[in-house]
Formats: sequence, C-alpha cells, structure tokens
Amino acid sequence: MCTWLSVCREGWNIFEDHCYKFVNDQQMTHSSARGFCRSQGGHLVHINTKTEDDYIKGYLINFYPNSTTWRTGGKEENGKFVWHFGGGKASEPMTYTSWAPNMPGRYTTQILHKFEGTPPRFVWKSTWAGSNTGNSYQYPFICEAETSSKKFNVAVWLFTSAYI
Repeated sequence: MCTWLSVCREGWNIFEDHCYKFVNDQQMTHSSARGFCRSQGGHLVHINTKTEDDYIKGYLINFYPNSTTWRTGGKEENGKFVWHFGGGKASEPMTYTSWAPNMPGRYTTQILHKFEGTPPRFVWKSTWAGSNTGNSYQYPFICEAETSSKKFNVAVWLFTSAYI
C-alpha cells in the first residue's frame, strides 16, 4: 500500500502546507536574506493568516527565546507594504496584517520584534532594509517554501490474538 505525504527538506519545519527555516546563526540585510532563501528553494516568510502568524510567533518564543528581531518578506513598494519575492517575481499584497500601534511608519521592511512584556510576545514592526555592507539592520530571518509530496510504501500488519 502506498500513500502520499507532505514533507520538507532536512532542517525545515512543516506547518500546514508550508515549510519554514528559522535562520538564527546568520544575520543579514533584507536583500541578502532574500537571496539566501531563494538559494534554498524558498523566499522570505509571507504571513498570510492569523493561524500562520500565531504559529511563527509561538515557535520563536519557544525555540529562540533570546532572539529579539526576525526579518520577513514584508517590504514597502510604491507606498504600500507587500510580500516581496524578488528575482523578477511579482510581489503579493498583504491581505492579512497585524501591525503594532503606529506601524509601519515610514520604514521600508517588515520585521517581527519581541516585546518584553508578560508574557513576552512578538509584534509586527517595520525597519530600514539596510545596506549590503556593515552590521546595521542585519537580523536573523525566516525562509518559507511549499511542501513537497513524497510517495511512501506503508506496510500494514494485522495481528490477532485469541484470549480465553
């Protein structure tokens, strides 16, 4: 018997129909992080639903409690924030948003920033994209990719026992 399962590459986490790679060991500007994600077969994360937003924020709180800022694929284009792909692929409008008060302001990229309250939580903020040189505006980032389907052989063994 065979079955199809949704899977992610090693080092990626699956949630619903997407794979996520939380890159905390490298800090990059928006364009560098976008290039890294593309080289991995994905893009900087696009947060399209409250469920996805809650998953990502919960994952960051639970697995990266000491990290305060994470880069996403949110970028300002023509006066509006969109989910940016880069590489000639058209951007997508932000149909779901969860901006912190007074945000996005006049900044150019969207980040998740940890608010040290009780309990701590991540909020949507904006910041400058940063240049390709220097350490300013370089943050850990989250890549996102579609799951792939793999066919697995599943052996089903039925054991029966007679009890008296």
